[in-house]
Amino acid sequence: MKSVRQSPLQATAVFLPKNAGKSLRSQVVLGSPSAGCQDVGVCRVIPADMPVRVSCPVAIAWLSQTETGKIRFSFLKSSIPENLMHKHFGWGLFQVIECFGLPEFICRGLKVGKCTIDPGIYPVFVRQDRIIVDF
Repeated sequence: MKSVRQSPLQATAVFLPKNAGKSLRSQVVLGSPSAGCQDVGVCRVIPADMPVRVSCPVAIAWLSQTETGKIRFSFLKSSIPENLMHKHFGWGLFQVIECFGLPEFICRGLKVGKCTIDPGIYPVFVRQDRIIVDF
């Protein structure tokens, strides 16, 4: 996968594999699980058609697997308020404070081997209508 990185939150080219696999539309609750969804990271991933009963920030994302086996979260920019955009994606980075286990519907649906997102700081790639983070 080739990418050209510019300054934070500017349009960046992200090239997808020619035969990109299946994508699952999901709701991503942003935050840290042990902090009650406060702070930064991924707190929960819920199927898109399931009602969400949380007061924490929720963004819509398409989840897929890259050709290198990473889990790609392709967030819809329109589902993220401006203040949360800076908190969670500012500086062109997305931080995960604690390990997060992906739900079974993602692991089975995408047929991924590794079903966790490890703590770390991940690059953010911005497209016209999406924010992409590969874990």
